[in-house]
Amino acid sequence: MTNRQQFVTFADVSSDLGKISCGVPQGSVLGPLLFLMYVNDISNSVPNASIKLFADDTNLFVHGITLDNVVMKVNASLRSLSNWFFANKLSLSVDKTSYIIFWKNARINHNYTIKLCDADIKQVRGRSPNMGHRTRRDDSISNITWSYLLVVFF
Repeated sequence: MTNRQQFVTFADVSSDLGKISCGVPQGSVLGPLLFLMYVNDISNSVPNASIKLFADDTNLFVHGITLDNVVMKVNASLRSLSNWFFANKLSLSVDKTSYIIFWKNARINHNYTIKLCDADIKQVRGRSPNMGHRTRRDDSISNITWSYLLVVFF
């Protein structure tokens, strides 16, 4: 895919043609497949976390025994992801990024800062669920080996 160009039309006025050096053509049959191939290695950029992709949504999962450790791993992972996005000529919208904390058998006195591109990420409002508060013995939640799980949505 070489020698591609684009222009923008707004209010019946069109811009000049601009050369496209990277990216995935939108609206093409191959677009979704090319996009998946383009972002396929994103999980390699964060070895201490799990990344789940769905269409153009990305979720980062980090878990651990202490919240201090989880927050440290999340911030390190987000720095790595920011570098990966920059190297791959992609951008992240900090305004559309948020996080939630789940916990098992612990109380949270949350006073942590999660950052992306030197900006604070907003926490999903409302009370994060205590995953240990269950009454059924056969509930699979008792098999969880972590105490804290922090999920970042972007």
